[in-house]
Amino acid sequence: MSFTCFKNSIKPGTSPGHFSLALSFSLSLSTIYCLPPTASFSADALGATGAQFLELPVGARAIAMGSAAGAVAEDATALYYNPAGLAGIERTNVSLMHASYFGDISYQFGAVATRLPNKNVLALGIQYLNPGAIEEVDNTGYRTGGSLKPYDLTATIGYGKRLETLNLDIGISGKYIRSRIAEAAHTAALDAGLRFKLSDGVTLSGTLANLGKGLKYRLRADSLPTSGRIGAGFKLPKNILLSTDMIVPKGAGTHFAAGAEYCVYNMANAETSDSVRFLIRGGYNSRNSSARLNGAAGWSAGAGFEFSTWAVDYAWNSFGDLGNAHRLSLSKQFGDAEYLENRANARARDIQRAKGGKKAALITFAPASSAFVDAGKAKLHSAPGTETRVITVVKGDDEVEVIMQRGDWVEVNTSSGRTGWLHKSVLRPEK
Repeated sequence: MSFTCFKNSIKPGTSPGHFSLALSFSLSLSTIYCLPPTASFSADALGATGAQFLELPVGARAIAMGSAAGAVAEDATALYYNPAGLAGIERTNVSLMHASYFGDISYQFGAVATRLPNKNVLALGIQYLNPGAIEEVDNTGYRTGGSLKPYDLTATIGYGKRLETLNLDIGISGKYIRSRIAEAAHTAALDAGLRFKLSDGVTLSGTLANLGKGLKYRLRADSLPTSGRIGAGFKLPKNILLSTDMIVPKGAGTHFAAGAEYCVYNMANAETSDSVRFLIRGGYNSRNSSARLNGAAGWSAGAGFEFSTWAVDYAWNSFGDLGNAHRLSLSKQFGDAEYLENRANARARDIQRAKGGKKAALITFAPASSAFVDAGKAKLHSAPGTETRVITVVKGDDEVEVIMQRGDWVEVNTSSGRTGWLHKSVLRPEK
């Protein structure tokens, strides 16, 4: 996709040829974000809307839900939406995405997140935007016959930590940003976020993104799109997830995003640790409709297929008269046998309880209550997490006394007098 644009009034000291190229590139990005071009362009206006590629969403799952993922992203894509979400990753997760926009514009994202021995999570990610060739012109507007191949690149490192006693996740990430049009510029920025688990079905979040100096070219500077994001996620019975975000960009209007996810098919085999799920998603983002485009601009939809440790997600969203955008994501979850067994057990319980009309997602284990091991056997750990020391193995149907619950782990006293932690997926509360 190629744009060529000219402007007679150019800021003194700016190369007209390079200004045309830069403005051309800015327009191509504005097309992706559905930002309405202003009636009159200037070098100052161009600088005010620089580095917009940092706002391109990642992850087909989140995009299908209107990019309302500040409170619900718990895989490697949390590196983009809210680094605090990294704390929810229990095992190494790899996420890859390819986005195909109109024309020649393409966008790639890749990230890996892994849980450290201290139970905190470290993540690395990369974003690469290729907007296609831009036609080169000289200072008089004459087409030279040549072209430039601009690109944008961001490399990010993030860290997430869970504060169990506070029901709080915190995270921070640092990023190196490089952008090239006619010349290259680079800078660094920070993101910071938190997530608070208000109840077993409600999560609140807050994020500050792109805190840092702008991209400084030889003759101009582009500020970063700093923004704040406040979000909420709601896990409802019958395998329904709702999410909503309010995004407040610096120097621009506030916009809103909302999304929903519904699990249509859910099958789990606790004996083999296999699980299969098919999910459908939909969402709306007011930013994508703010350019007064026709049609279904702002709406998005998609689907996901999960098989054991693999997931494939697809997202579609409309930019009205400009066309549609398609994204495809692939993710892989790594984990040991016990982790996979716990997850399969949890999904099997969800299926059974959903069939019985119970609120599986809202089941908790109260202190001093009784529970039973609802599996053939379960490992009793010295602390929350499958990587911690195993004290003993508890037999199926054994009764335990609940001491407390922290996230997905429950501290118990066993009938043999041992004290330790069991994953909640292997327990059923006393009726």
